[in-house]
Amino acid sequence: MSRLAARLNTVRQQSFCGRTDELALFETTITAPELPFHMLYVYGPDGIGKSTLLQQFVVCCTSHAV
Repeated sequence: MSRLAARLNTVRQQSFCGRTDELALFETTITAPELPFHMLYVYGPDGIGKSTLLQQFVVCCTSHAV
């Protein structure tokens, strides 16, 4: 990853706020002894933050080496 991409990722992570319930669900799911599902389906109206939330899921997975 380039230095610019790494810096942008850091800024994105630091500026993310809210969605504590969803982030807690991600943490619980990733740290479970066995994954409780095989597919994650995220839906909602346009512009609600689905992609940003999934980027945080990727960060969470990466931090737990999943």
